[in-house]
Amino acid sequence: MNLLHKKGQGIVEFGIVLMLAIPFVFVVYFVFIFGYYYTTVASLARESARELSVQTTSTMSTARDAIITRKANGKTLLGSYYVWNPIQGISQDTEDAFKYNYDSNSTNGDAYVTVTMTATKTQSGLNDIFSILPNTIKATSTMYWEGSTSSSQ
Repeated sequence: MNLLHKKGQGIVEFGIVLMLAIPFVFVVYFVFIFGYYYTTVASLARESARELSVQTTSTMSTARDAIITRKANGKTLLGSYYVWNPIQGISQDTEDAFKYNYDSNSTNGDAYVTVTMTATKTQSGLNDIFSILPNTIKATSTMYWEGSTSSSQ
C-alpha cells in the first residue's frame, strides 16, 4: 500500500491535534490567571500581616484602615477577573474582604496576627467562559506579633 497517494491525511491529523491543543491552551491560561490573582492577594495579606504585627492592640484597627486607604485608595483592586474591595466588603452575605485577628496564646505567652484577604470574581458578560475559576480567592497570612498591649511602645 502506497502512503504517498493518500489525500487529506495531513489535514485530518492537523484537525485532531488542533482539537486537543486548543482546550489545553485555555486550561493553561486559566491556571495562570488564577495563579496571578492568588499571588497578588497572598502578597497583600502577607504585607498587611507584617505591618499589623508591629502595632499595639489599640492601634490595629487604625492601622487596618490605613492599609486599606493606602492600598485601595477608594478603588477596587486586582483587575477584570477578580476584585478586592475592602471598603464595601464583598456582599452582605459573605465575610469582609480584609479581616484580621489578634490571637494570644495564654500558655506560652506568644501572640499572632492573622490576616485574611478575600477577592471575589467580577460579574462580567464572560462568566460562562470563566465559570471554571472559583468565585472567591482567599489568602491567609499569620505573623508573630511583636507589638504591645498598651498604646505606648
